[in-house]
Amino acid sequence: MTNVCSRLNPWLKWGGGAIVILLIAGSIGLNLVLFRLALSRYKSEQRVRMDPTGAALYVRPNADLPPPEEGKPRVVLFGDSRISLWSPGIRLDRCEIVNRGWSGETTSQGLLRLDRDMIALRPRMVLIQEGINDLKGIGLFTREEDAIVDQCAQNLEEIVTRLRDRGVEIVLLPIFPVGPVPLTRLPIWSDRIFDAVARVNKRLARLAGLHVTLIDCEPLLAEGGRMRPPFALDEFHLTSSAYRALDDFLEPRLSPLVSILKPE
Repeated sequence: MTNVCSRLNPWLKWGGGAIVILLIAGSIGLNLVLFRLALSRYKSEQRVRMDPTGAALYVRPNADLPPPEEGKPRVVLFGDSRISLWSPGIRLDRCEIVNRGWSGETTSQGLLRLDRDMIALRPRMVLIQEGINDLKGIGLFTREEDAIVDQCAQNLEEIVTRLRDRGVEIVLLPIFPVGPVPLTRLPIWSDRIFDAVARVNKRLARLAGLHVTLIDCEPLLAEGGRMRPPFALDEFHLTSSAYRALDDFLEPRLSPLVSILKPE
């Protein structure tokens, strides 16, 4: 037994050293990943501080956009990444579709750029979908849930009011459901976000009326209060199949609204 142990001892020492080396290498690799993630977050935050309304994104496209054509109503899609990634956009015959979504946008930022990226484009109809970037902050500021929900709803109400006062036809899509939450987001996640989405959507439903059409997409997109797996690219974004399904779902509901748009 002593001879066997003495023979195994060098191998045990080598194996233990290899494990230590692997652990150190793994720790270094993990720290590099975390550093890159932190750097990316810092760059994103700094970019927002320098340009809080994303002016650089659409300054040239807005300048190059010609006046609306007679008999071809301009429809502007407005919101966060769920709008910006909607390409080529909804299908509406005899309409000009203009996408002015901005990835990562909160409703406060949307309100700030409303005149520049929507009203100034002279739309006859707008389609709005945003709010999730406000509500995901509840995972970081759990004690401020009520304030975050209220601010999100108020901002969307203000956007709708300002457009309605100008006679613009508004199509309001409630905040889309959330998809599967990955492990990497769990440290900054709260399941209260699901409830917050429902609370804001309940307030948005009250806005339906003159010049405001609310189209609930949850029956199409959701399953058990969560985004259907085939439609969830990640926790917040939609797959191409989801956008195709939305096109098919919305087209027959939007076409009657387009038909009654008044000339500019």
